[in-house]
Amino acid sequence: MGVVALAFLLEAVVGFGATVLTVSLGALFLPLETLLPVFVPVNFALSLYLVSRHFRSAHVGLLVRRVLPFMLVGMAVGLFSSGLFERHLLLTVLGLFVVVMSTLQLVGLLSASGETPPPLPRRIAWPMLLIGGFIHGLFGSGGPMVVYVLAREGYEKATFRATLAVLWLVLNGLLIVDFVRQGRLNATTLGDSLLLVPPLLLGIAAGEWLFARVEARTFRLLMFSVLGLAGLSLTLRNAWKLWA
Repeated sequence: MGVVALAFLLEAVVGFGATVLTVSLGALFLPLETLLPVFVPVNFALSLYLVSRHFRSAHVGLLVRRVLPFMLVGMAVGLFSSGLFERHLLLTVLGLFVVVMSTLQLVGLLSASGETPPPLPRRIAWPMLLIGGFIHGLFGSGGPMVVYVLAREGYEKATFRATLAVLWLVLNGLLIVDFVRQGRLNATTLGDSLLLVPPLLLGIAAGEWLFARVEARTFRLLMFSVLGLAGLSLTLRNAWKLWA
C-alpha cells in the first residue's frame, strides 16, 4: 500500500510515474498479468480526477495532432503482438535509454546556464512515440518515452501535468477495454482495485498540496529525476530477470 500511495503521489505532482513505479516494484510480488488489471483502473481514476480538475490547462491540440496518432498505432501493435517479444530485454533497453536521456537533461538543468533544451526534431520524436505506444500496449508502462518527448516541449508545469493526464485517460481507457475483452478484468479484480482507493486518495491530496508549492525549475528537476529513477528501476528489475 505504501508503494502505491507513493506512486499516486508522484503522478499527482509531476503527471506520470505511477504505473512504472508500481510495475517495477509491485511485480516483485505479483506477475504483471495479475497486477495490471488491478492497478490500471485505479490509475485511470487518478487521470480522470486530474482531467476533471485541470482540463483547461491541457494542450489537447498537441495530443491530437502530434502524439496520439503515433502512440495509438504503436499501442495497437503492442496489444496484438504480446508474447512475440522478450519482454525483459525490451524493458531493459527502454530503461537504459530513459536513464541516459534523463541524466543528460539533469546535467543541463544543473549547469550554469540552466537553459531549457529545444523540442526534439520530429524525425526523433515520432519514432519515440511509436515505441512508447508499443511498450504501453505490451506492458502498460510506455510512459517514459512520451514523457521525455513532452518534457522537451518546455511547457509550464500545469500544462505538462494536465496534458499527460488526458493522454493517460485515453490510453488506459483502451487498456481497460482490452483487459475486459480478454477476461482479465472482472468483478474479482475490481474488488482488489477498491483496496487501492485509500492510497489513491492519500496520494491525490498530498500531490495536489505539493504541486501548488513547487516552483518551475524544481518541478523540472523533480520531473527528470523521477523519469531517471523509473528508467533505472525498469533496467535493474528486467536485467536481473534476464540473467537469473
